[in-house]
Amino acid sequence: MIRDLIAKLEKAGGASRELDAEIDAALRIGRDYLPAWARDNLPNWRAKHRGAVEVVHYNGVGGLWWDSLPFTGSIDAASALAVRLLPDAQVMIGWQQTPNTKPWARVGAWAGADATGATPAIALVIATLSTFSQQEESKG
Repeated sequence: MIRDLIAKLEKAGGASRELDAEIDAALRIGRDYLPAWARDNLPNWRAKHRGAVEVVHYNGVGGLWWDSLPFTGSIDAASALAVRLLPDAQVMIGWQQTPNTKPWARVGAWAGADATGATPAIALVIATLSTFSQQEESKG
């Protein structure tokens, strides 16, 4: 499931509320499960983006509804996801090194290549999900 989500993110051309909702549902990440600083800033994101985070979706688990965070369009939301899934991991993000360089990110001691994406937020989400998936697979 996570590998399919990573593949979709790698193909994304930019921020996507549909992908935000898929991330939210796949990982069961509601605002109640995020770090306090992310939860506390959700109203600020709503005001800043004027409705961009007002999309409400069914999470498919127990019939709960919540607003999904803009993981693919916000470094803050992507960072909150990284903190939630990999709380002690170091995060590195880069973009605009050259006109041809894609945004990239690395989370933790991931030995693979840096994750790249259409936006820095997408690159960070891909790196986070890749590292998280590797950790989960190593647990058996």
